[in-house]
Parts: sequence; structure tokens; C-alpha cells
Amino acid sequence: MHSAASEDQQLLLESVRRFLQANPSAAINSLSPGTVATTEAGLRWRNSAAQGWLQVLVPEEHGGLGLSTLDAAAMAEEMGQRLLDLPVSQAMAFAGLLAQVALDEDNNLDALKSWLDGSRYCAIAVKEVGEPDNWAEYVCAEEDVLATGWADGQLHLEIQRARHSGQGLDPFIATASLTRPGEAHVNAAWELPCTSRDWRQYKGRSRALRLAELLGVSSAALNKAVAHACEREQFGKPIGVNQAVKHALADNWMALDNARLVLHDACVRLDDELGPENATLYLLMAELLVLEASTATAQAIQTHGALGVAWESGLHLYLRRAHHCAAVLQCHNDTDTILEQIWALSDS
Repeated sequence: MHSAASEDQQLLLESVRRFLQANPSAAINSLSPGTVATTEAGLRWRNSAAQGWLQVLVPEEHGGLGLSTLDAAAMAEEMGQRLLDLPVSQAMAFAGLLAQVALDEDNNLDALKSWLDGSRYCAIAVKEVGEPDNWAEYVCAEEDVLATGWADGQLHLEIQRARHSGQGLDPFIATASLTRPGEAHVNAAWELPCTSRDWRQYKGRSRALRLAELLGVSSAALNKAVAHACEREQFGKPIGVNQAVKHALADNWMALDNARLVLHDACVRLDDELGPENATLYLLMAELLVLEASTATAQAIQTHGALGVAWESGLHLYLRRAHHCAAVLQCHNDTDTILEQIWALSDS
């Protein structure tokens, strides 16, 4: 298990934390009336790219930072805690894949590279190329959407136009339905040689970083609930002394810590020599545990009582973000499917 951050990881996370505090997300800014914030997604995307975040999983020999999936997951958790409303974690995973499959190829990948260097903005498709009822998240008006897919040793990449956009579960993450298969709304497309190992590693990293974001969202909600339980007094005592309150919060903390341990183990296995298939079982267990632990966002509202449902508390934003992340994850696996896969792998 990997629970304690190294000194280098602590320095990395501190830099991420400082940047996000100085450049808060639109969700965090909405809780501070009168603040002047950068709301334009393209500019905030460039600022994030300038920090080097998008190159975290790109090997050093290809101009990246060459960090591990575990490092990227720790960063994604920090971003989740601050409700970052940009597809940074998914871009991290994609940049690592692109560095592996487009080493010396002249495939006119300028559109993709400009996205990863921050000079253009692009939303992310939730499902793979060709899947029905595909949709995108982090959509901006008149912006493109990147969709990925893999078959027969070929990586399929498309930049599409969104068909309809609107607000989803999270008011600060715009979603949109995408072009149906066969419709001619694809602005650009590429096919690149890609091994199944590289593809599985990319999909595993993408899931792991999404789970880390959800973990961060839930942890932030729990921290707010604990702080309130220590400060709010009834009958001359903090409400946190009541077993009904403190035991529920302790259960949330244990659930999040257990989920984090399993997720960190999955991240390490995604990078080891045995390949991403060695991480499949651990990723499934992490997904199950993180989804269950995300109930901390609902418990935080319960702990605050009537204040918890007020806009000013901001707790509903964590609940909405948690539901958004869970909806994306469960596009591929619902809880029953995850359990069936865990049992099948455990028996093999």
C-alpha cells in the first residue's frame, strides 16, 4: 500500500495547491461574491498548461516531466478538492498516450499538440469513437471535442463538434451530445499505430485520475463537515461530540482512506513491468470503494443541517461534482458490473 507522500510529492502537491488557491475555479469563486476571477476557459487552460501539468505523464526523453501515475493521481485529488472545472486529469493521461504512439510520425498532429501545450481548448468525449449516445464534458461554446477509440492495433482520434450543449449535474461543467456515428460533423481524424498495452494503460490511467478527482471532491466535503462539527455548538457543546455525528464522519474518513490506499496501489501497478492488466482488479476495487466513499458529500450536507442546503454553504457543489464524476464512471461500469468483474478476476 502507498499512503504517505514522499518529500518530492509533497512539494509537487504544495505547488498545485498554491496555484489553485491563487487561481480558484468558477465553482469556488461563486461562493465569494465580489471577487474578480478568470472565467474564460481558454485562458485558464493556458495557465494550467504553463504549470506543466499536462506533461506530467510524458516521459522526460519526449520533453515531459516523466512522473508516475501515482504522482498524477495525487495532483488530480488536489484538483478535485478545489473543484477544478477543466479536463486537466484526462489531458494528462492522453498526453502520456500520444507521446508513446506518435514518437517520430509526421501525422500532422498540430491540432492535438496545440491542445496539450495550452494554445487551444478542447472538450473531452466520455465514450469512445463510434459508441452510441456519446457525450462530452467541459464543453465551451463553439469549441471542439476530442474523442478516442481503439481497434485492431489502431488508435482512432477524432475532433468533433458538439450537437447540443447545456448544463449537466454540475452547474459549472457544461455537457453536450456528440455527433452520431455516420454523421459528417468530424473536423479532423487520425489513425495511429497503438499497442493494446498502451491503450489499456491509457484507459487505466484515465479511470484512475477520474477516481482521484472524485476522492478529492469527497475529501474536501468531509473536511468541511468536520470543521463545522467542531465549531457548531448546541447546548454548550460542539455537535461533533454526539455519536450520531462523529461516528458517521469517522466512517466517511475510513472509507475514503481505504479507497485511497487501493487506488494508489492500482496507480503503481499501472506503471510496473507486468503491464496495465496487472492493475485491472485493483482499479475495479478502487472504483467500487471510491464510489461508495463519495457518500461523504451527502453526509457533509446532513452534518450542516439546514445550512447544508443553502447556496452559501457551497456543499451542494461538492455533491453535484461527485454525482457528475460518478455518472461518467458508471457510463462503462455500474456497481453490479464492477462486482461481477471483481468476482470473476478473483476466481481466475
